[in-house]
Formats: sequence, structure tokens, C-alpha cells
Amino acid sequence: MRENWFKFWNHPRTKAVRHWSNITYDVSWNIILFLIIAVLLVGSFSVGAAGGYFASLVKDTKAPPLTEMKQQVNSYAVTSQIYWGSGEKLTNISTDEERQPVDIKKISPYLIDALLSTEDVDFYQHDGVVPKATLRAVLQELTNSASRTGGSTLTQQLIKNQILTNEVSFERKAKEILLALRLENAMSKDEILQAYLNVVSFGRNSLGRNIAGIEAASQGVFNKSAKKLTLPQAAFLAGIPKNPYYYTPYLQGGVVKKDLTPSVNRMKTVLKRMYVAKNITKEQYEKAIKHDITKDFAKQSKRSRDTYPYVYDLAEREATKIMTKYLMKQDGVKEDEVKPSELAEVRANYQDQALVALRQGGYKVHLTLDKKIHEAMQQPAKNSANFPGSMQYKQVVDPKTKKSVSKQDPEETAAVMVQNETGRILGFVGGRYIDGKADDFNRAFQAKRQIGSTAKPILVYSNGIENRLITPGSTVNDEEYYYQTVPRQPGDRPIKNEGGRYRGNVTVRTALELSLNVPAVKIYEKMNMSNSIQKLVDMGVEVPDAIRYAPSAALGTMEITPVELAGAYATLANYGEFVQPYIISKITKDGKDIYKAKPKKKRIYEPRTAYLTLDMMRGVFTKGTATFAKARLNVPGDWAGKTGTTNDVKDSYLVGSTPGV
Repeated sequence: MRENWFKFWNHPRTKAVRHWSNITYDVSWNIILFLIIAVLLVGSFSVGAAGGYFASLVKDTKAPPLTEMKQQVNSYAVTSQIYWGSGEKLTNISTDEERQPVDIKKISPYLIDALLSTEDVDFYQHDGVVPKATLRAVLQELTNSASRTGGSTLTQQLIKNQILTNEVSFERKAKEILLALRLENAMSKDEILQAYLNVVSFGRNSLGRNIAGIEAASQGVFNKSAKKLTLPQAAFLAGIPKNPYYYTPYLQGGVVKKDLTPSVNRMKTVLKRMYVAKNITKEQYEKAIKHDITKDFAKQSKRSRDTYPYVYDLAEREATKIMTKYLMKQDGVKEDEVKPSELAEVRANYQDQALVALRQGGYKVHLTLDKKIHEAMQQPAKNSANFPGSMQYKQVVDPKTKKSVSKQDPEETAAVMVQNETGRILGFVGGRYIDGKADDFNRAFQAKRQIGSTAKPILVYSNGIENRLITPGSTVNDEEYYYQTVPRQPGDRPIKNEGGRYRGNVTVRTALELSLNVPAVKIYEKMNMSNSIQKLVDMGVEVPDAIRYAPSAALGTMEITPVELAGAYATLANYGEFVQPYIISKITKDGKDIYKAKPKKKRIYEPRTAYLTLDMMRGVFTKGTATFAKARLNVPGDWAGKTGTTNDVKDSYLVGSTPGV
């Protein structure tokens, strides 16, 4: 055996095979070694080049302080809200994008699992970047691959949304990676996830408005808080951020899309990934996949701005005034120190800032209005049967015949209820809803009109008693009479009473109850008319100088808004102390009051004056001009008040008070 092996080993043919084998091995090894070295060199060069390129892309990027980064990612516009005085939420203040921040502890675990299973399964393991996913995304970009899987973690997406832009470039991507790594050192995983869920877009809500953040999405799509989301609902919402306006169930205007197949399929994809990631059981998956999510969608909603247009507009207007003063105070700007020529521009600038702050600053505006009271006041205003039409006509063009025709103007109305002691406005009517729509003119707060005989208690009888000129039992002759303080002109007519007759000697009490004009003018002319008018001015009523010495003011020729008139009567009901009516009780931000109403109070009449005037006004309801109103009210209470009409019954008033309102 040994000899045979020796002969085989030393055989010339065997030697030749061994020779060529050695050569092949040496060559192969050298080639392999060369390839290894080449790969290492190319790899090192590539890594070096990539590193150099990455460094060149981020060389001008200054690493912000960690606290600054944390502030930036948590900085976003937050929708402000308006609340009824009775506590219920009224509406959000209109903005381009609605958002309501929420703590991660108040978000359904289903939603968090759904999001992570779909968008970033390794979120709690990586350090802000997944190199493999990033490399894959870069290669897909370089090769212009049709299939794009994306390489951004939630941390990177947060950086892109809050600090960088949506620009598609390697430079932006490099900065995103660098800042994502840094953000992971600034915030905990839960803080990053919470920030992401509060900024990401979710398309539109049932009002058709743009929404961002999971709370606004949950409320806007399913009409429930994010904490109460079910598994299929959470999966549906978690799928939307991939393509918000494609997967959102709503079109502009809040109309539900006819074809929801893409949105439903996306929900099923999310559920599948949750199952694969073992976040849900097979039973949960199968049950959720069969759920008809379309039945959970909030129906197309009507904006509260449309339901309560007068309230919304007034709240925004008054809140803007308050915020303007607040911002000026914050900046140390005092109006009396600003040059008169610059004051209007300064105010306008701060007013613009105030409006932006209200729409994006997350403020809560609390009104004084009681929802039940306010809504009850709207009912008669919405009943067209109560308004047969005014006595005025206007020329309009008939759209069918194209001819000019005479059309009766619709009657309008306004009302306001004020709490006597506090000045809180509990409800108001800004106008009618003609053809189901309201206009932009709030008559309760903006309509300055003559007030007729409602001027008599607050301008004539109260001041007459205050100045010791009359008592309720004083006698005045109701007779043909001309204004004494105005030179008579040919053709002047005497002062007329309603009903066209004079009653002779009557008590002041009877004159008020029956709303007689002559006694009112006689008493008014005997007092200092300017001082009497000043009482109205002290109650916030703007009165032109021409009215100060006009005896016709006794019959209500000055123009006053309904809310000013109610405030003046509340002064009598409040025993002579005026409290400025107001509609915003407070404005808060992050649970802290930045404004709290401090009603302005001022003594206008002596208590005895108010008491006696009120007592006379009780008779207006029991045996005077308001007896019909009293019968229609059918409400028990210590009613006192006054009626009033202007020329040709153009305007008609009833002011009534109780000890409370």
C-alpha cells in the first residue's frame, strides 16, 4: 500500500496535477485577497465619501440647545375654544387647522399600538434613526425605484414637521438624521411620541375643516375623545397620516366620501400589521376586520358659527378687544404715551396680533351667556308668524320679470337679558333668521336707534325725583303744550300724546303708567337737562352734544343700543348702582386666567330714587301700557318696566325687570 501510494504521488501525471493545483490556489487566493482589499478600500472610500458628504451637508447646521429643540417640537398652533357661561363648550374659534393637544396618557393604547405597528415598529428600541431603513431609502432614491418604503422614524418625521421643511433633498435628510439623534437626548420616547401625535395631520373632520393631532382627529371623525377609541377606530385613524387627504373620510364641507374603499383597506392593513406585531390577538383581528367602520363616522356637522352666528361674532369681537389690551400691556405699551398720530396704527397692529393669538394660541374664552336662556330667547325670533312685516317698503327688481316692484321690508327684532347685580349678559337676540339665515348685524349690541318713551324713567322721572322736583304723587297738567325752551315757529304743532287726547291733572305715577308725553316734557324742562343726560353718559351711553339741551330727549330722541338700554334699567333695578354689562367672564390659557372680568360699578341714583321709580314702573305692568305684555308673559315675578314707540311705530320697545334680571 505504501509503495503504491508512493508511486502514485511521484507519478509525473500526479506531479503535473499538483503543480497546476498549487498555481490555481495561489492565483485564486491572490484574487480573493485582492477583491477583499478592493472591497475594503471601496467600502472605506464610500464610507469616507459618504461621511464627508454627510459632513458637508450638515456643516452649517448649528446644533440647537436641547431645551430649545424640545420647545420647537412642542410649538404648534392650538385651536382656541369658546364656552357658554353655563359650562358647555360652544365652538372652536375658526382657524386654518384645528388642533387640541392631549397628554399621551389620555390616548387609547390601541391607537399607540396601531401607529407604532404601522409607522415605526422599533420606535422604543432605536436611537432616532434606523440605519438599515435609511440606507434602503437612499438606494431607492438613487436608483429612482418605483417602490419606496421610506426610512424615516417617528422621531425623524417629528423633526421634519416641526423644525425642518418638506423639501426633498439629501441635505434636508442629513439634517433630519442629525437632529433626530440629538432629539432623542432631549426628550423621552413618550414625550417624542406625544409630540408627534399632537402635530401630525389627519386630513379633515365632519365640518370639512383641516385637523391635526389625534384629539382633534378623534373628535372630528368619531365624535369622541382619543382615550375612548375602539380597536377598529384606532386602526382607521392610525392609517390616515400616511396620506391624510386621501385616507380621510371627508370632503370639503364635511361631506362623507362616496368611495371609502381606500380608507377601509388602509385600516385593514394597519390591523394586519398589529396582528403580525402581536399587539392584538387573532380573535381581536378577525372581529375588527369585519367591523363596519363607516357607521362610526360623525355625520356632516353644522358649525356652531352657523347655529349661533351672533354669539360667535360677538365673542370673537369682544375677545379681540380684550386680547389687544392684554398684548399691549405685555409689551408695556400705554395708549396715553403713544403719539396721537401713531395711536391708530399701534392699535391696528396689536389688534391683528390679538386675532392671530386667539385663532392659534389655545385660549379658552368663557362667556356669561346661559345656554338654556339664550336658546329660549331665540325661539320667538325664529317664528316668522310673529313678524307680519314692517310698514316700510323698498323698490327691488323681480328676478323673473326684471321689473321694479315694491317689496315690504321684513320686521326685525333684538333682545338682551342682563343680570342686575353683576352685569352679566345671560342671553340676547341679535336679529331674526330670515330664510333660515342671520345677517352680520347684531342689533342687540350695534343697533343705535331712538328709544321712544323708554327714555322717561331713566331720563325724566328718576332725575326729577333725584332733584326733589317731583314725587310719584305730584300732579302735572296734561294739556295742549309746546316746547318752552325752543322758540316757536309758525306751523309748529303741540306735543301729542299716544291716543291723541289730554287727560288734565294727573299724578306723576299715572303719567308714567300711561306714558303721557306732555307731563314728561314739562318735568324735563324744569331740570338741568345737561346734568340729566350726563347720567346716561355715566352709564356708558354715547349722547351727542346736540341732545344735551334738547327737551325732545324726554321722548327718547337719542339713539341707544338695546344692551345700553338694558344696562340703564338694570341700574334702577339694582337700586341706583350701575354695573357695566359684559359678555366675557374670563379668558384662560393652560389653565391660568389671563383676563378675568371686573365689572365697572358706579353710583348713579340714590337708592330712594331707584326705589320710587321702580315702584311707579310696576304700575306700567298692572294697569298701564304693558298690561298686554304682562298677560302674554304669564310668568310670576315682581315685574316693573316701560314700553316705548317711536314715530309711525317704526320701533317698539318693552323693557321689563325683576329684582334679578
